[in-house]
Amino acid sequence: MYSYHIFLFPFNWSFEKNSNKLFEQQVSLNNIVPDRLSNWIRQTVPSTERELKELYDEKNYYYDFIHQVLYDSGEDSTIVKHYERKELKHEGSQLSFNIEVRDKKNYQLKIDDIALNFYSTGVGTLIFYLRNENEDQKDFSDIKLINQFGRRIMPPFIEDVDKRFETAERVYIDGLWGGSPYDEDFNDYSRHLESWKPASYILQLINDFSEDIQIKPVIDDRMIVNCWYANDHLSTRIQTDYEKFLQSDDWYSFVFIDSTDPTCQNDKFCKRIIKKATNPRWQNYGTLYGITRYSMVALGAKDFMFETVIFKHVRTLYTRMLELVLLQRSSRLRFSAEVTKVGIMKKAEHHRIADHISSLYKEYMLFMNQIYFREVTSQDQGIEFYQLFLEQFGCTKQISDLEEELGELHNYYHLLLGQKRNKNAEILNIIAATLLPASLLAAIFSLSKPQIHEGLQVLSIGLVIVFFYFNTKRILKK
Repeated sequence: MYSYHIFLFPFNWSFEKNSNKLFEQQVSLNNIVPDRLSNWIRQTVPSTERELKELYDEKNYYYDFIHQVLYDSGEDSTIVKHYERKELKHEGSQLSFNIEVRDKKNYQLKIDDIALNFYSTGVGTLIFYLRNENEDQKDFSDIKLINQFGRRIMPPFIEDVDKRFETAERVYIDGLWGGSPYDEDFNDYSRHLESWKPASYILQLINDFSEDIQIKPVIDDRMIVNCWYANDHLSTRIQTDYEKFLQSDDWYSFVFIDSTDPTCQNDKFCKRIIKKATNPRWQNYGTLYGITRYSMVALGAKDFMFETVIFKHVRTLYTRMLELVLLQRSSRLRFSAEVTKVGIMKKAEHHRIADHISSLYKEYMLFMNQIYFREVTSQDQGIEFYQLFLEQFGCTKQISDLEEELGELHNYYHLLLGQKRNKNAEILNIIAATLLPASLLAAIFSLSKPQIHEGLQVLSIGLVIVFFYFNTKRILKK
């Protein structure tokens, strides 16, 4: 194996029939049920000895209270439902992820696994685990091309449909049982111009799970990349001339997923952001890690430690961490979208607004208590990685902004509630003002003339009804 590539596609999930329901009903995992003939299988326990050993390492690495987010408990109260493809559970199955790049090679990667996670905040993640075992695609330039073109789920701009500077000529998956052509050549984007429409092979994989579920990309036209790469020459440069390598185009392009020239062309700015994105803890061993808001990379030598221990950690421990931070960011964006949706409801629907705000607050509190954490492990490197993830993804500030958005929504609701209370108080004042003269006259005449008293009672009731009708009608129109 020359490199390993993990692509993570974050998305919002929903069902059209639930679009007007309360937020907690929209995002309930009870909605997540695969079609009867689906090729996705729910996985709550390890299915192989290797997975069992890896689970032991992961659970020891992360705090106990983190486990409920990372693993499907199989219970009704679970935060995540985890599914994997059936094909990969059968011995001898051969699946490949293929990337055709214009004027370049056609890259073929062996699929180790395809996972699908649905979370109780209305977001999900589709994950591809891809192994590069082909000697003719082991060069550093090949690794960068695989990352750059393999992660694209749609053209970033319409001109790229023809030019293909950023988008592959074709991406397709071989070996799946679904019967669909899990294939995307990106040509339809110039004809249909559908914004935020992910590649057809992604839509087909989701449709294999359920034809009723609707998905929408959370971030942009790219998947998140987690890449492990062994290269002795680059590792030696890390050891012998670290500062020069840190500022080289090679390291920048690997960390920021550029296939050609770096996308930063200011030396001072480039120096600052690449240093911020790099963890140099194992630099003397020739190993570096890089973390940005859309990537994590590990670069080291072809030795036992890097090819066994570190590789396993990248594929398991650090991918779980990346999933968690991606979940936090995706959930925050989903909450913000719901705040906007509730905020534009008509004022006349104040009772409905109250229910929606209450439901949104409830799910937000569950999110803060069960999903958003400031620390997830006691391991020093894990603490460093997690803090770097939070910083690069902007999670802390985004959560603070979300709290402000919810606070403003809460104030808006109380404004509407105050207006309604004022209307009710005005109506009560009208009733009191109407009844007072009639009650006073009735009290005076009731002392000597019972017949007059009875007549005044009837007249008072009639006046109250007429006066009340016209005045309340006037008030409610305000």
